[in-house]
Amino acid sequence: MTPVYKTTDGLLSDYNSLPEIEQNRVGKYLKNLVRIHKAIASLNFADRQVNWELSKQRIEPYTEAEEIKCSFCGKSSNEVEKMIVASDDVCICNECVGLCSEVLQEEIDKK
Repeated sequence: MTPVYKTTDGLLSDYNSLPEIEQNRVGKYLKNLVRIHKAIASLNFADRQVNWELSKQRIEPYTEAEEIKCSFCGKSSNEVEKMIVASDDVCICNECVGLCSEVLQEEIDKK
């Protein structure tokens, strides 16, 4: 089972105990996770700002006629917690991001 880090101390300790070649691979993976985390935080912030502005104006949020679907599993944004939209054609849901994370961690654990 993949360890869950509640603080960065344990993560950094495990990272520092890896050989340098593995640190390079894991470092790239961690940078991507940080990018995803920042993107989600930005989306959450923007969503709160838009809803706050709409509430001030008493306007209901716009809902798209066509539902956004994950490019990997096909689930709609109503079926998952978060959806990351890379472009009009490419989206990935939080569940697929989590699955990718687990697969990458298993690869790292094998080595």
